[in-house]
Amino acid sequence: MDDRRLLVGVVSAPAVADRLRAPDVTGLVTVTDSPWPAALVVSGVEDPRADVVVDGPGRVDAVWSERIAPFARRFAGIDPPPRTPPVLEDHDPRLPVVARRLLDRLRAHLAEPSWSYEHIGSTAVPGLRAKRFVDLQLGVTALPDPDGLDRALAALGFRAAEGARPDSPGVTHDWHTDPEVPAELYRKTALRPTRPGGDRDPARAAARQPVAPADDRLPRPAARRPGRAESVRGRETPCGRSARRRRRLRRLHPR
Repeated sequence: MDDRRLLVGVVSAPAVADRLRAPDVTGLVTVTDSPWPAALVVSGVEDPRADVVVDGPGRVDAVWSERIAPFARRFAGIDPPPRTPPVLEDHDPRLPVVARRLLDRLRAHLAEPSWSYEHIGSTAVPGLRAKRFVDLQLGVTALPDPDGLDRALAALGFRAAEGARPDSPGVTHDWHTDPEVPAELYRKTALRPTRPGGDRDPARAAARQPVAPADDRLPRPAARRPGRAESVRGRETPCGRSARRRRRLRRLHPR
């Protein structure tokens, strides 16, 4: 399937799934009857997996026009997401709930139990004013295949980040195409393999410790200026050469 198509999963509402398929004349959306993999999950009843709950027939058209259609156009690269100045807002207790839902979705789809899945940043701190961006972090035990990871994350609505992010260095993928709840995904590689010979192997770690040169561990003699006829590092100084020439001239031409 084309990874530019937005996957929308519908649970507990077959009629809603049918109605969401009807207005898609652009071919940018694929509506399934499974909650994942999906970039957006819609439900007809309260469900912890759902991003949107459709509580009436009239809500289907509003969900399509307000969230799914804009999300699909941004995800496909037709409409770029708006770039607005960062604004600090009061803490929204719904954002940690969104973060947990996205992390559960990532954990289930990526199926990497050795990785860590974390909600980080200002929105993870209760009571702290923050930008309305949910920051998520994947802690990987080894660098994954970039193309494979991009395809897996695209199924969940994450696009590879483009351009410089002076205010968010380290972002690898964006979910900010969803107009309701922007999200950014980071990847850290601080978690390393612990196999023998790996980066946490004690022998290799000790071998990498810098060792000071032997002469740096001994007290240095006080520096002094060399004498007139002394040499520096095995080479004769100009003063030494002049003194030798004077002695030679005195032998050749005694007074």
